[in-house]
Amino acid sequence: MTDDQRRYSDEEFAHILRSATEQAARHDAPISSSAGLTLAEIQSAAAQVGIDPLLVAQAARQLSGQVAVSPLERLIGGPLRHVRTAHIPIALNAQRATRLLSDVRIAEGHAASADAGHASAQGVTWHDSGELQVLTVTARSVSDGTDVSVALDRRGTLVPVMLFAGFGVLASALAGMTIAESLPGVGIGAGLAGAVAALAVARGYWTTTTRTVRARLDRVMDTMSHSLDEAQTADNSEPSDT
Repeated sequence: MTDDQRRYSDEEFAHILRSATEQAARHDAPISSSAGLTLAEIQSAAAQVGIDPLLVAQAARQLSGQVAVSPLERLIGGPLRHVRTAHIPIALNAQRATRLLSDVRIAEGHAASADAGHASAQGVTWHDSGELQVLTVTARSVSDGTDVSVALDRRGTLVPVMLFAGFGVLASALAGMTIAESLPGVGIGAGLAGAVAALAVARGYWTTTTRTVRARLDRVMDTMSHSLDEAQTADNSEPSDT
C-alpha cells in the first residue's frame, strides 16, 4: 500500500502534524521577526489551518493572565486585581453591542440591576459593584474587530480577611500568654501554632476564592465571545434586501 492510500490512526495523525509543525518552525526561524506577532495575525494564521480564532483568543487570554504578583499578593495567595483581555475578530455594531451587554448581565444574574451599563456601536461598558469587589466589563470597537476586557478588583475583600487573620493572631497570642504563666514552653508554642493556623486559614480562603474569581472571569469572557459569535451568525443568516 502506498503512502497516499494508507489510513493513519489518530495517534499517527497527531505525531505527523506535530513533526511537520516543528520542522516548519525550524525552517521559518531564520526569517522570523523579533517584533513578534499580534493576536490578530496569530488568529489569521490559525484560521488557515482550521483552528477557531475564538479558541486562539481564549488561549491568549490565559497567557495574559499570567502576570507577576507583588510580595503581598504572593503572601496572601493571589492577586488583588484580576484582568482578562482578548481580541475578538468580529465587528461591533449597535445591535451586537446591545445583545452583548444583555448577555453578560443575564449570565451574571444582574438583568435588573441598577447599573444598566452602556452599549453602542463604539463599545460596551458595565460595572457590577458588589459589597466587597467590583467587576468591570468593557468592549471597544477597533478596525479589525472588538477588544474586550474583564477586570475584578478584590481590595474590598482583603479588609475582612486581614481582620480575621489579625484577630486570630491576637487571640492566639493572648491564649499563649495565659498558658505561659504556668507552662512557659507550652504557652509560647501554643501561641505560635495558633497564629500560624489563623494565617494559614486566611491564606487558604484567599487562594480558594482566587480560583473562583478566575473561573468567573473566564466565564464572562466566554459569554462575550459566544454572544458576538452568535450575533454575527444571526446577522449572516438574515436574508438581505433586494
